[in-house]
Amino acid sequence: MTDPVDNIRTVDLGDEQIVLDPKRFLFNDASLGKFMEDVSIWYDYYSSKSSKSESLLVDAETLYDTRYLEKFLEGKQAGLSDKGADALARTNLVVKECQELVNKYKSTTKQLKEYLKSFDKAHSMAMNRGYMIRKELDKLNSDIQSSCNIDDIIGKIKEE
Repeated sequence: MTDPVDNIRTVDLGDEQIVLDPKRFLFNDASLGKFMEDVSIWYDYYSSKSSKSESLLVDAETLYDTRYLEKFLEGKQAGLSDKGADALARTNLVVKECQELVNKYKSTTKQLKEYLKSFDKAHSMAMNRGYMIRKELDKLNSDIQSSCNIDDIIGKIKEE
């Protein structure tokens, strides 16, 4: 079984390839600050790519509908029944290519949206971890303060 962290994927947005790297979600206590600084930049980047993917999907669906209707009308004008014209249109090579393009952009859009959900989850987990670290430091700080008398420390400073 492969490690999920190694599941790097790429999606095609026509003129560019977008890398979906699960390693972007990794953080630890030491890298938490850097992760929180970078997460909004990457979220914005992938959101814009998701928006572009949705736009490409709409364009592909429009192209499919246009090509399908053209072939359907050709069939009707040739005297075919509705089912015959539909079969003619669906089996046309250009219409099939348009359908494949629609399927590709549906998949790309879905993958980008799921990747953004993973960013949301990682951000939430990082926020929770940061909160827990602050709570641990507050607890540690109060333990240190209660174990030594601040008045003794101030008194020693004044004596020097």
